[in-house]
Amino acid sequence: MNNKKNIKIYLLVALIIVGFASKIFLTSLNFSPIGAMILLGAAYFTRTKYALLLPLLLMWIVDLYLNNVVYTEFFNAFQVIGQPGVYISLILIVLVGRKMLKNVNILNVVGASLMASVLFFVITNFNSWIANPAYPQNFMGLMESYTAGIPFFRGTLMSNLLFTSVLFFAFERFDVKYFTSILQNKGVQNIG
Repeated sequence: MNNKKNIKIYLLVALIIVGFASKIFLTSLNFSPIGAMILLGAAYFTRTKYALLLPLLLMWIVDLYLNNVVYTEFFNAFQVIGQPGVYISLILIVLVGRKMLKNVNILNVVGASLMASVLFFVITNFNSWIANPAYPQNFMGLMESYTAGIPFFRGTLMSNLLFTSVLFFAFERFDVKYFTSILQNKGVQNIG
């Protein structure tokens, strides 16, 4: 693997890790870069297994922290895993992103971002309806769950559109030669 490709992979992994770590601080109504990070990985990792495993592992780590440190009052016991609907939606977003972002352009990025937002909303609210005894287990209860999720959908949609626009633009415009020369001037000789 050449230095240019190595640097792009390291940047991709770093961006995804930072994005998931930010979930700890950006908890307001689902406004976070998670969806954008998943789509970025889906578009640029050459292997699907990396595009799937990195977000799932990072989401699990974030869930462990949030559910067992920040939101302990909502749980009776230690939480090993978060909502299954979140993990199912992450997997589907990766797979949809792999298909839609084979050719990265503005239309495909916006389309994948919209699709990711809708998938996340539909799956996680369906999961909430099944798991939350406050919702009647009938069609009206399901509609209540979707209605209750609308404010969160706004945050998901706005953050996905914002962060995918910024991250895909920045990643596409990243000048590897310039970055490599800066690192070498700082004394880093062999990158990769």
